[in-house]
Amino acid sequence: STGLRCDSDEEVLLADIGGGKGQALESIRNAYPNMKGRMIVQDLPEVIQDAKSSAHLPPSIETMASDFFKPQPVIGAKAYFMRRVMHDWGDKECKLILKNIIPSMTKDSKILINDLVLPREGCNRRMALNDIAMMIM
Repeated sequence: STGLRCDSDEEVLLADIGGGKGQALESIRNAYPNMKGRMIVQDLPEVIQDAKSSAHLPPSIETMASDFFKPQPVIGAKAYFMRRVMHDWGDKECKLILKNIIPSMTKDSKILINDLVLPREGCNRRMALNDIAMMIM
């Protein structure tokens, strides 16, 4: 099977890199409440502090201050998940982010990237404007 699965609740199922306040993990946990394994949302210290103080995350989702430009601290997660992260960075930075994950992976680990890719033509106007705004930042 190619699906993500943990045999125990001690294993790390998902490390959500740059995961903000943990909304994606919260949605996954709500959709699959009986799925075994730890879920960890990672982001910069100030974002994680905000996530903790908002108190909306269920206790089954852990928080961890982390910087994706430094080595990945979670070893052996089943999946390292990035949602709307790579789109914000250039090729050099994206390669560094990925290189920082690789040493923490085991043979069972996967990298999951959920991001926005715009078509060359016929793109939604709002999406195109967001893309242009990102280029000038």
